[in-house]
Amino acid sequence: MEEETAQAGGGSEFEIRGGPWEGVHAVIFYGAVTMAVLATLGVLRVIFGIACIVLLFYSMFAIFSSPRFVRIDPGGAISLVKYHYFIPKRYEFGRGELEGIEVVESSRLPAEEGENASRRDISYFARVYLRLAGGRRLKVFRSVLTGTPIENRRAAFLIAQALAEAGDLPVTYARRGWDPRAASEAAS
Repeated sequence: MEEETAQAGGGSEFEIRGGPWEGVHAVIFYGAVTMAVLATLGVLRVIFGIACIVLLFYSMFAIFSSPRFVRIDPGGAISLVKYHYFIPKRYEFGRGELEGIEVVESSRLPAEEGENASRRDISYFARVYLRLAGGRRLKVFRSVLTGTPIENRRAAFLIAQALAEAGDLPVTYARRGWDPRAASEAAS
């Protein structure tokens, strides 16, 4: 889950949630919850009890203290700021390292605002990737389940626009699961 935060210096930051770091620590967290359940059932009560408390606090601290941000400086420079246990590492992207921005949406677009708009449509998703040289992609935005489809689409558009303007990068749009040939056949 990503959120946009405005900076006082005129730049902006986009928080990147997920990734391997958070995934590993989420697995540790759920393993600790499983240990807590087993400890209450009487299976190795002391060992699992102590281990679950240690792992719960460790995983919560590791996730809380390790956010990642894509930062757009006022001069147009784009950088990645990673924190691991509150220790920052900053990676500046040169113009030659960035190929473009890719926006991926679900095959079914959300209904416009009004009577037909759904506030609970979780089938719609939008993702924004920063394409790096060498074919790598850095996920900058992923739609959140708590937002409406229109809000998620608007946030993806604003983030893609800010990155495109800052880095003078081309933007490509794609729909996952959408076949233009099948859509044209269905229309005719």
